[in-house]
Amino acid sequence: MRLFGFETQHLIANERYSSNQVVFTSPAYYQLCLSELDDQIFRLPHESANPEMPLSDLTDLPPKTDYLRPGMSLAMTQPKGLEYSPSPSAQDKYHPLLVERERGTFVSPIHDLYEEVRKDVTERPEVMDEMPGGDVVLTTLGTGSAIPSKYRNVSSTLVQIPNYGTIMLDCGEGTWGQMARHFGPNLESILRDLRCIFISHIHGDHHIGLSKMLIKRREICPDEPIHLIVNDATLQYLQEFHQLCDIGLNLSTTKVIRCNDIFWKSTREEILNGSNKESVLSLEADLGLESIQTVRVIHRSQSFGIVVRHRSGWSLVFSGDTMPCKDLITAGQGATVLVHEATMADEEQDQARAKAHSTFSQALDVGKR
Repeated sequence: MRLFGFETQHLIANERYSSNQVVFTSPAYYQLCLSELDDQIFRLPHESANPEMPLSDLTDLPPKTDYLRPGMSLAMTQPKGLEYSPSPSAQDKYHPLLVERERGTFVSPIHDLYEEVRKDVTERPEVMDEMPGGDVVLTTLGTGSAIPSKYRNVSSTLVQIPNYGTIMLDCGEGTWGQMARHFGPNLESILRDLRCIFISHIHGDHHIGLSKMLIKRREICPDEPIHLIVNDATLQYLQEFHQLCDIGLNLSTTKVIRCNDIFWKSTREEILNGSNKESVLSLEADLGLESIQTVRVIHRSQSFGIVVRHRSGWSLVFSGDTMPCKDLITAGQGATVLVHEATMADEEQDQARAKAHSTFSQALDVGKR
């Protein structure tokens, strides 16, 4: 750095020597409002205003050295040279309200509606804990379509099964960041518990975050088993990526199961006679599953849904991207939970058909059937 001369202004961006503040404050604002309804379901995004390590720990730095901060504006006009000043965005409604919350003066703009919801919930019988799977936790890390948007990231859902492990359903870009914000200091334990990642199809909004997830796993917990359920196109992508960057595909703990190896129309004997018998059996044992089966659904590329049945009596169906699909309905009969895409509004039915997606009402209809 000193080769640039003493008049050069250096700005460092490093995860240990920079702050870790929330910069996407619009979705954080709504999360703050919703947290007043339930602060466990709608957790505030984890952040830290102070760097993990001070720059003073680094020796022999040039005199004009600082770390980048969110909201920093840089002026590079001549002849004054480089000027900078941290200036919080006028659009940031989150952090000022966060201060109010800490003071106990924050009131959600829809506080009265929350009170009605709380009353309605308390008047209902508490049956969830008594149901099979009542302690299973579903966390949506992204529900958007195609590309990340201002308020929603692309597809990923975590299914945490107490005393067994966790399943990730799709892993779109930014999923690791979503996990870091949601789980904060518990992130490493969540990663260690991850036993299965299912990728429904090759479209980028469902798999681009997978390589990052596997890299982090290789760095943090390479001895923990992980099962990847993918189709042939996704597997080819992973193999080619692995040639450029070690994502742990060659680890003995990384077990790949092709979607066709656990196809729902295959008999149990056919599945166990396949080349992935040991991987299927270890996945079922690790997660306490009675069965885990893929279903070919209707989309513009080879796409699969998945049906998970647990030995304790609960089951889950995940559609991936699809139009309403009879095979998924048949394979998932009696499911405890259905996670079904609803990319289009009801008035966009023609567009949904053209792009092989579902509308809100179509998704609801699949659940009823």
